[in-house]
Amino acid sequence: MLKPEKLNALSHKLGHDFRDSTHLMTALTHRSFIHERPSHVYPTNERMEFLGDAILALVVAEELFTRHAELPEGQLSKLRSYAVNEDTLATISRHLNLGSFMFLGRGEEKQEKDTILADGLEAVIAAIYQDAGLAAVKSAWARWQTEMNIDLLDPRNLEDFDAKSKLQEYCMKSWQELPSYEFQEARTPSSLAFQVTLNVHGRPLLSTQNTSKKKAELWLAKTCLQNHLHLTLG
Repeated sequence: MLKPEKLNALSHKLGHDFRDSTHLMTALTHRSFIHERPSHVYPTNERMEFLGDAILALVVAEELFTRHAELPEGQLSKLRSYAVNEDTLATISRHLNLGSFMFLGRGEEKQEKDTILADGLEAVIAAIYQDAGLAAVKSAWARWQTEMNIDLLDPRNLEDFDAKSKLQEYCMKSWQELPSYEFQEARTPSSLAFQVTLNVHGRPLLSTQNTSKKKAELWLAKTCLQNHLHLTLG
């Protein structure tokens, strides 16, 4: 259980005062913590993640449908995917400093993995929904974007987010094959990173290092397209 002062700090961060903190405590409990402390009162947040994922998809889909009457279904789907993808949710989670409030096993505390942070945010969204309903979720979701000065539903976001798809389409049209990404672990003093190499038509084009495989893949595809590296292969 979080101490009252820490619970108040988290509620302030989230922009929601919980009437019943039970759901929030479950949302903050990662399975690694239960593994080390089986006597912990609350269950893991895995079921909460499932619920939060569905609720967030509904909130985003409804806002997209209302706000972008001019966009076809395909563009709406891509924008929804951008808004709720792991990297986006992990970024919001870090803004909220959610990792410092979560119950994590000792091994997970040091790394702040994107997956854990994104799943944790989904679970917290479920907790807000269970505490106060859909309107409270919509309010919190809007507040977080305002604080971060971002607009997740701006169609211009797809210019970068679509880079992998655009590169795949080019490769399929040119050679009837997909680009591939090779991963190697590259440990840094503070965390585990990945050395990622983009291969197109059987050739390594460029590499980068990142703690997130998805961010590395996106950067590689975007850089490849911007510099027209794929066009040099004939």
